[in-house]
Amino acid sequence: MLTFQENFILLLIYLLIFYLMWRDYKKRIYLFSSILITGNFVFAIWKALDYGRLLDEKILIKNQVAISVITWGNLILASLLLLFAVYIAIKKEFK
Repeated sequence: MLTFQENFILLLIYLLIFYLMWRDYKKRIYLFSSILITGNFVFAIWKALDYGRLLDEKILIKNQVAISVITWGNLILASLLLLFAVYIAIKKEFK
């Protein structure tokens, strides 16, 4: 179940990703932000699978809608960031 601490960690992860992307954009180094984006994508998939397991076991009762929005929102945002990082890498490769 997503707790306040996990939501706070997600917020910190996204702040760090956007800071690294902004910093790396100026220096043309995308290593740190791409590692963090990939790690967050894996984390988002893991949380979505954990959310599905909790739904199957009928453990989630309170705040199901909020947990669903946070879980799937994180997965969608992590997927978009990963696609953006792959696009930047491909664009950089063919320059």
